[in-house]
Amino acid sequence: YTQTLKADFVVNPPSQVIRGDYQGFDRCNVPSIPDMQTWWNESPYYSINLYIGGSLLHCGNQELNSLLVQDVAQQGWTFIPTWVGPQAPCSTFKYRISYDPQVSYQQGQTEADSAIDASMKIGLLGGSIIYYDVESYVQGAKNQSCRDAMSSFLTGWTERLHSKGFRSGAYGSSYSSYVADWAVVSPTLDDVWIARWNSLYQYDPN
Repeated sequence: YTQTLKADFVVNPPSQVIRGDYQGFDRCNVPSIPDMQTWWNESPYYSINLYIGGSLLHCGNQELNSLLVQDVAQQGWTFIPTWVGPQAPCSTFKYRISYDPQVSYQQGQTEADSAIDASMKIGLLGGSIIYYDVESYVQGAKNQSCRDAMSSFLTGWTERLHSKGFRSGAYGSSYSSYVADWAVVSPTLDDVWIARWNSLYQYDPN
């Protein structure tokens, strides 16, 4: 017998990890398919960040679905799936993780489950990297328990992603997100995306 799907579903080919020496760009809301074709034809970029969800995601991304991802992938684009969930307990964000390392570990696993569901809804299945957005919490430098909680969170995040066949990534500032702490997270993150702001606000080929 046949069963009608409630939503379009596509298994997108770019679920595998691709390493390249080309550049990408980061935009809150994903552009339309025609706009992405213009970017492909006229820009130096080959990859685009996809904000797939999270409690602190500011852009709606109403247009993001598996069919859009499929069409844009066929144009040649690769993707950087990113999840924007609760932040360090000593930060000033509305949603924060717990200072208790055991609780923050469980929160990391919960966020990973949600990110996996969101990734699969747009057709990016196991094998791809999902990056966790770790925003600045510079005041944490004098608060080791805050940094320990963040490391415990990323441990839970990574373990759950690995158990579901995904790879683990994190995004943050080398200074104010304490990226150096991630070196001792076990299991090890598969990739890190280190922010470096271009204050000139113009294209930098390097």
